[in-house]
Formats: sequence, C-alpha cells, structure tokens
Amino acid sequence: MKVQPYSTRPCGLTLIELLIVITVMLVLVGMLLVVANEVRMRARITVTTNRMEQVLTGIQQVRSEGGSAALGLIQGPLGMRLTFGSMREVLGELKNTTRWPGNLFSQSGQQPPNLRYRDHAGDYRDEARVTWFPGDRYPSYIGEDLDATLELMPWPELSPTRPDKAWYRTRWPVAWPASDWDQATPGVVPVVWGSPWGRAAWQMTSATVAGNPVTYANGDLATTSDPHTLAELSPLATLALLATGGVLTDGFTAAHYRSDRDPNRPWNDAWGNPLVLASAAYVPNRHDVKNAEADMNYRSVSRPRDFLLSKSLQQHGFRAAVYLSIGSVGPAVNATDIPGVPSLTAAMSWSAADDALALRGLWNHIRTTCRASEWTQDSFAKPAWEGLRRIKQSNGFCLLMAPVDIQ
Repeated sequence: MKVQPYSTRPCGLTLIELLIVITVMLVLVGMLLVVANEVRMRARITVTTNRMEQVLTGIQQVRSEGGSAALGLIQGPLGMRLTFGSMREVLGELKNTTRWPGNLFSQSGQQPPNLRYRDHAGDYRDEARVTWFPGDRYPSYIGEDLDATLELMPWPELSPTRPDKAWYRTRWPVAWPASDWDQATPGVVPVVWGSPWGRAAWQMTSATVAGNPVTYANGDLATTSDPHTLAELSPLATLALLATGGVLTDGFTAAHYRSDRDPNRPWNDAWGNPLVLASAAYVPNRHDVKNAEADMNYRSVSRPRDFLLSKSLQQHGFRAAVYLSIGSVGPAVNATDIPGVPSLTAAMSWSAADDALALRGLWNHIRTTCRASEWTQDSFAKPAWEGLRRIKQSNGFCLLMAPVDIQ
C-alpha cells in the first residue's frame, strides 16, 4: 500500500481566504444595512402619510350652522368670518338697540349698501321702511328682497357703532384683493378667489352706461378656468386648522407645535419636524356694479348683491369651497433651509412672534422642493400626482399631499 507523504500545510484558512470571507461578510452586512435603512425610511413615510391624512380628515368634519364644511372653515380657522344672513336678519340685528344704540333709520351712513332704512310713522314693518337702489323704491328694480337676498351679518364686537357701507363692501368685495402672505413681512390678507379652482370661471360682459365702460359677471360660465396653482395657497392658518382638526387639543397648544419636536406628536412628521397646512378659499364676489346707488342709468347692468352666490349654487352645486394641502419638510431640513426667522433654532423651534415667518419659510421649502406650481387649475381633471408626492433634494426629501376640495 502506497503511503501518502505527510503534509506540513496548516489546516486553517490562509490570509487571502480569510480576507475574502471578511469581504463577503462586510458586503452582506452593508446590503442588510441598506435594506434596513430603506425599510425604516418607508415605515416613517407611511407613518407621516397616515398622520397627514388623519389631519385632513379631521378638518373636513367641520361644519357651519347651515351644514357647509367650506363655510365652517371660512368662518372659523381661516379667519374670514363671512357669515351671511337674509336682509331681514341683518336689519333685525342692526335694530337691536341694546347692542346698537339709536334708530337705524336716522343713521343713513350705517346701513347696508344699496338700500335705505327710513322712518315710516305708524308702520314698523321692514317692508314699509326699506327702499332699494337703484331707484330708491320698494320693491327693488333688480330683484333684491328682504327674505331672499343675502348680506353679511355685522360683527357684534363692532358695537356700539353700526358698520358703514364701506365695511360691507370691504369684507365681501366685488373683487378679492391679492393675498400678502408671501411678503418679506407676511400680511394678513387670506387667499380668496372669486371663481372655483379647476372649474369654469364667470363669464364677463362689457357694456357702456352713460358713456362709462362697465364690465360685470353675467352669471353664465366661461369656457376656461381662472389660472391658479397649489403654490399660491397660504400656510398662515396652520395653527388654527390643526386646532380645528383635533390635533392641538387635550392640553396641547400652539406653544407645543412651535417647540415640541417629538416624532410621535400628531403635529410632527415621523422625523420630528412640523407639518404645514396650506389653504385657499373660493367665495363668489359681491355683485355691485356702481356704488352711486341712486343712478338709474345702471339699472340694466345691476344684479342683486348675492347674485353670484345664488348662481354658484345653481352652476356648481355649492356656494363656497376651501382647498387644503398638507406637507412635510422631511428628515434632513435644518434651520439654514428656513431663512428669515430670527428666533428659529437648530432644533426647529421658534417664538410666537415669528409664527408667520416660520410657517412661510417651512411652506416655501416644501412647495419649492415638491414643485407645487405643477398642480394647476387643470390638475383636478389630469392630476400632476395623486395622493402623496415625494421629491428628493440634495440631502433628503419633502412630502406633499395633493389638494382636497372641501365644499
């Protein structure tokens, strides 16, 4: 039998073999870490998405006294306080001498526009005391009515001085002013549009009356929509909306939103950064062709003050709408991404005095990163994205929900 020669080679691994094994193990560990990080990231995105949806769902439960979700938001957290009542209800409030001393008929400058409340000895009915412009007569030439025509209800805190005609025309104007939320020093003018986003705008008619050009909405719908984008929405009502949606309740206040960066809080995303709500509203404009109330030349182009409110209900099925979106700045945002907020700290907290600046900065970061301007008036039919949009930036990403239309 042939005997094998004795080998002096050790039975263990060689250095090269050991290095190969270590390299393979490191590659596998690296792959596992990548997968684990991705799983963890997806889990946080899911948590944040669910939290954002819950906030929007809670806000949509708000209702006005008439049952309208949109008017409930407009009258409440959006701060516009547009409460409408019939002309009889408005006059009834203004005749409350406990709140508004003096006779309404003796204060011609403090009566709603386009009517005169006069003294009529022996007959205290509104039908006997009210005359309408144009024409200074009863009934109205243009179809205004004590029970069918709507006007703004006066605010009780204006007492004891009744609001003048300019107050009504300013609070519910013939054209909504441009919002100033995105200025270096954010203003207080909300984003309000006179035609609904993504739906046909009002058709305008031009006429010449007494040698003067006049343009007015005739109540028909145009073939196109007014141009708007998601980037126009304002973030300044975020705190009020979070309170309305049940997020800032049970002892939690705006102070917690400003400073508490616990990722488990419902006002933060899963990375502990604050969620931001952006909003805009649609409220039909007042129809008021000419403020010179007694000029009968304008009778042919005049309509009741609530003409477009009524037409909106007929044409669109609702009188008002609110558009809401919610965004997350994501995991990698830092104070340098939100310039112009003096009290903003590295921990993403700030003082109450800087609320508007902080919300503007956070929303600017989100809308720029997620390209909010791509959601236009055409996107309700052909969405730029559906549900949640996630777009990366150099060191992270932002999340932005497609807007919801609340009527």
